[in-house]
Amino acid sequence: METCDVIERGDDWLIREIRIAGNTMREKVTFHPEHTVAFERLDGIERGTILNEVLDEGELQLRFTFTLSRKDMEDGSAEEQAYAASMEDTYLKAVQSTVDTIRRLISEGKLAAE
Repeated sequence: METCDVIERGDDWLIREIRIAGNTMREKVTFHPEHTVAFERLDGIERGTILNEVLDEGELQLRFTFTLSRKDMEDGSAEEQAYAASMEDTYLKAVQSTVDTIRRLISEGKLAAE
């Protein structure tokens, strides 16, 4: 992510403008504490949702789901598949950064690992 500016805030959500790989997008982030964080693309070239879920299976587990498409590419086309492959590393780095931050907060005692 190249830039991230929070534009509006609510009690359990915010709207931010982000720039990823040269593309500017507006995104609504909705927080469901201890359950999920949903990132819904509101405008820009990429549409869809990213969902980060906390799984309740006896230990801290996270699931990241990406349901995204490009509005300028046909779903499932070779062009879209090539774009998805080119973005995979970017999104995997974002996942790793999230996991690293959670581990750091737990080790600093700022987040409980329950």
